[in-house]
Amino acid sequence: MCFKRVSIIPLVGWILSLLLIVLFSLLVFSVLTPQQVSVYINSDTLYLPSIFRDIFVDGTA
Repeated sequence: MCFKRVSIIPLVGWILSLLLIVLFSLLVFSVLTPQQVSVYINSDTLYLPSIFRDIFVDGTA
């Protein structure tokens, strides 16, 4: 039998990039004030009500 040799370097790079993204995200959110964080989690600042109105009320999506 002949087995195909698989390189582990792309897998390590993929895992390392995921860890760096999580670390960077935690670093960014740790230095923000609560008012600045609310911009990312508040539905009013994300324009979700206007999207709901466009889709379900006006039917113009």
